Amino acid sequence: SGGRGPYSLQGLMALSMAIPACLLLSLAAALVGARGASSEPLAVKLPGAMGTDDINWARQVVLEMQRSPEASELTQNRVFGVGGEGHETLFLHKHLDEVAPKLRQEMLDIATKSMEKAGWTPTEPSLLTARCIELIRYRGGEKASNVGLHGDGGSIVTVAVMLSPQSAYTGGAVEFVSGQQRERYELRAGDALAWRGWTDHRVQEVWSGLREVLVIEWWTGVDATSSFEPRGGDTVDTLRYALTLAPDSANLHRWLGEVYCVRLPCIGYRDDEDDAELAEAEYRRAVSLTPDGANALYALGTFLSGSDEEEPRREALELLGRAHTLQPDVYTEPTGHWASYTVNSMERQDNFKSVM
Repeated sequence: SGGRGPYSLQGLMALSMAIPACLLLSLAAALVGARGASSEPLAVKLPGAMGTDDINWARQVVLEMQRSPEASELTQNRVFGVGGEGHETLFLHKHLDEVAPKLRQEMLDIATKSMEKAGWTPTEPSLLTARCIELIRYRGGEKASNVGLHGDGGSIVTVAVMLSPQSAYTGGAVEFVSGQQRERYELRAGDALAWRGWTDHRVQEVWSGLREVLVIEWWTGVDATSSFEPRGGDTVDTLRYALTLAPDSANLHRWLGEVYCVRLPCIGYRDDEDDAELAEAEYRRAVSLTPDGANALYALGTFLSGSDEEEPRREALELLGRAHTLQPDVYTEPTGHWASYTVNSMERQDNFKSVM
């Protein structure tokens, strides 16, 4: 890693006079391949990150929230990912710091340790705020047991701590996907799992019982305790910062395009006349990074479908058709010469930015 040993690039150069060119190229390719194989993990598991006392404190926060007059407003059945069903989410941002203030710092410490363990580019802890603080419940045997692949938007790191013992439920492993890279994790009570917000993930089906996790998404936007929003929406600033950490993330480029403008014409989005050009650039960047990515193709096709010019509409139809071919169970086949756009389509896009 940057040294001058016999197997470094510098070492290979030094040996170039004594080794035939074809053999030297083979050695160099092997070295690059070895480095590429040691890619960063999609997620990091920290066994036993939270003790029994802290798990009990987390449950106490939930009880206080449920006893409050705002309990119904702070409890939602949210949908996770395209093709996924809803799960009960209890928002705890109004009660965590009051009932168990130490838990916030512990969850932030887990986030910091996870970034270090994974080798991810770190973010100064003082810059991180809580985008959302949630308890998520997955009940077995319900229609809502399936969770589709989704991302967390511009969240720098999401931390989930398992509160339920393994004896309380069956199923519910967590899966992460990025291209051909896949990872799968099972958690015991007190185990923590952390990942980047732009990594697609899902909880596999819970077959029986009750699975509960405490989740905090850490980002660089306004803290949920200050905004009073259960989960703040992505902004140009939060996504641009995330892109400094992962400039080749197709998800981040696509989401930034959506913040600029979901569909032409862009009047009324941010009152910025350059939004259409900026949005298109981000959508096209996402497609260039994942040419066979249905989500990126669909997003660009949706954007172009609102154009009043024939050529962009024709391209939109082709893009939407490719997205349908790649994921026919998610995206409907476009019909006619005008690429259609519906409210349901927008909701599908938004689902990709839901939390686990």
